[in-house]
Amino acid sequence: MNNRTFRFIKTDNLGGEAIVLALDEEYLQSFAEANFGRRLSDIELHRFSNEVWDNDDAFQSLSDLMSGVIEVITDKKDSDWNKTDELFLERLSPEDKTECLKEHSELATQAG
Repeated sequence: MNNRTFRFIKTDNLGGEAIVLALDEEYLQSFAEANFGRRLSDIELHRFSNEVWDNDDAFQSLSDLMSGVIEVITDKKDSDWNKTDELFLERLSPEDKTECLKEHSELATQAG
């Protein structure tokens, strides 16, 4: 099989969708081999994609992951994101860079 990307999509009550998590199949397979001693079958990969939403513990872990990362990336006191931000912004066109910086400033200001 070709390398696939698994997209974990959450649908809200109005039918809107958001990709919450995307995992490269090889990354997932490498993790399975390193931690469980073997690769996953296609059937198990399908089960994995369902279990992320159906298993309360897995969903809570995903929520904890997102919360933990958001806390770190929005922390203005203990984190220095200048180098990371520069690497991201240098790939943008001048117009996109200006718009991106404006949006970032507005959203960061809203949070206080």
